[in-house]
Amino acid sequence: MHPEAFKTGFDKKPEVVAAIESARESALFDRYIRDVVAAGIVTEKDVKDYYAAHPDDFATLEKVHVRHIVIAVTNVGPTPKTDGQALEQISKIASDLRAADIASAMGKPDEATMAKLRLAHFEDAAKKYSEDSSGESGGDLGWMSKGQLDPAFEAAAWGLKPGVVSGIVHTKFGYHLIYVEGKEPAGIEPFDAVKSGIREYLMTQKATDVVQAVARLTNELKSNSRISVFPENIK
Repeated sequence: MHPEAFKTGFDKKPEVVAAIESARESALFDRYIRDVVAAGIVTEKDVKDYYAAHPDDFATLEKVHVRHIVIAVTNVGPTPKTDGQALEQISKIASDLRAADIASAMGKPDEATMAKLRLAHFEDAAKKYSEDSSGESGGDLGWMSKGQLDPAFEAAAWGLKPGVVSGIVHTKFGYHLIYVEGKEPAGIEPFDAVKSGIREYLMTQKATDVVQAVARLTNELKSNSRISVFPENIK
């Protein structure tokens, strides 16, 4: 409710109090239908059985969390570059990254620390030099599945181990350096992540049973209840 309604005492009006109470009872009753009544129609076993019987519905593709630095070949815009100039610039960036990694390694950090330093160097370089919108976030393209990227870029990204900077990769967009931050293998979404969606789907398949159960319950309560049931909440 808007703060002004409380200031003016609107929320204290008898008709408003009654409307709020009626809405509260309706919400509680509808929640009861979904969580208690429907639970006897679509059981936990039904949900688990559906999950087990339809693994393809919950398959996840292999993904990589990828970053890149791109230098474009273009004759328009504020920084036009020939192919040779773009290649020269990306080569310089690659050299600088290698030098930064070598300098960091001189302190003999453990592998986890070295990985963090290598990522930090790549992020800094992407912010300084990358010529696309991802540069602002350190070249972060997020988690990608196969088929979402340029084929040459994708082939290089999927061939990298996490934490390793690629060689120079040429695509139709220009010249890239690629850094894979993490990989997720193909698999199946965990049951806990999808069970509520399965339950909602199965409820739509048994909507007639749910409605009949609701009708029986409301008939029992009709004589002394102010509750209103909203069918649109039972799907």
